[in-house]
Parts: sequence; structure tokens; C-alpha cells
Amino acid sequence: MSKRQFCYHSLVLLILMLCFNLGLWQLDRAEEKRLMLDQISAGEQNPLPFATFYQQYLDAAKEVQESSGNGFKYQHIQFSGRYHADKSFILDNRTYQGKAGYQLLTLFEVDHTEPVWLLVNRGWIAAPRLRSERPQFETPNETVTLQVQLNIPEITQSYPPETQQWPIRLQQLDWSQLDTLSQRALLPYEFRLVDNQQSGVQQAQPASPRLTPEKHQGYALQWFSLFGVLLLFWAGPYWLARLKQTLLSAKS
Repeated sequence: MSKRQFCYHSLVLLILMLCFNLGLWQLDRAEEKRLMLDQISAGEQNPLPFATFYQQYLDAAKEVQESSGNGFKYQHIQFSGRYHADKSFILDNRTYQGKAGYQLLTLFEVDHTEPVWLLVNRGWIAAPRLRSERPQFETPNETVTLQVQLNIPEITQSYPPETQQWPIRLQQLDWSQLDTLSQRALLPYEFRLVDNQQSGVQQAQPASPRLTPEKHQGYALQWFSLFGVLLLFWAGPYWLARLKQTLLSAKS
């Protein structure tokens, strides 16, 4: 085999492996999205009163020194209390229907036997024309009852806020940073309003998969089809030659 042939076959094999692995990866992503949808559906169908959720949270914290809280992910929770509009944060670089904006998060004091502070994600809000301006919003002063979806944001890197001007603009949610800025010990979860009928909501954005499992399965089929076509073009001439040789040998 010449060097040129070796390079050609090596390149084809590399592309075949890439296509096949990308197909498998898309199937894994489809399973992840299916699991996510199952979790969302289960949380939606079984909303918890806050007292039940809080006791489960305390029990989990006792069993595990630093619980990830994944058992609560996407759980729906109901509680009453009041917003503290003077302690609001805006998550930067959030778009909705092609428009630039933020997600608005406000401290919330739950009516409970002991002081409990949450960070409620009130949804998407449009960004003002100038970067130096902060979005304007209204917040209920009275006691309200909410239903929220619990979310656990992934922190990749902590960014300090640009200024201490409220509402403080953030790039992502860092709980130690949020505790310091709000001067409160917050539960380490994001509580998203589930619909646009909630008090104080902007444009509700509960967590949901960007792509459905069926979409990922479609992508997997495309990669496996490309794998099959390339394999046929690459190995087809060899298989035809072997078949022809076998037929000639059988005749002789």
C-alpha cells in the first residue's frame, strides 16, 4: 500500500468513527432530554408545600455534608411571603424572541416558622436601550402566594458585579457571592415562576429542554446515515471485487 493510499484510508476511517460516535452522542443527549422532561413532568404533577420541601432539604443536608440537591431539581413548590424589591438582580445576556434582555431575580422572604430567604426568578425582562441604564419593573408590596420550579444553575466561573448599583447585574448565579451582596443566607437554588399568572412575574421562563428527544434522535439518524453512505462508498468497491472473484472461482 502506498503512502497516499494509507493516508486516504486512514482519513476515511477517522471520518467513519467520528460520524458513528456523533450518532451515539446524540442518542445519549436524547436520553438526557427524556430524563429532564420526566423530571419536569413529575415536579409539575406533584407540587410540594414549602414546609414539606424545607424539611426534606434539611434532612438531605444532614445526610450529606454538601448536598447537590439534584433530588429537588425541577420540583414545583408552593409558598407564601413577600418580595424585597430593593434586593433584585438581573442576569445578563438573556434573549427572548430575538430581543436582548435579562432575567429578573428578587429576594423573597417566605412565611415560615423561621426566617427563610429565597431567590425567585421572575422571568425575562427587556433591556433598556443604553447599557448604563437598568430595566424598570414593579414589585408587589403585599403578601403573595407563588408556585415555582426549582432549578440548580451550573456555575462555570465566578464574575464580580460591575457595580453595586441595584438591581445588580450578574453574569451567572454564584451563591456565596449572592449571600454577600444580599446580606442574607439564601437557599442555594433558583426558584423560577412557572407561568405568567404569578404575582410579580415578567415573562416566565421555567426550565425546559431547548431540543426535544425526537430532535436528537433525528440528528442521530442523520449521522448514522452518513456513516452508512461513507462506508458503502469506501468499502463497496472492495466488496464487489471480492464477490466477483468468488463468482469466478465458483464457475471455474
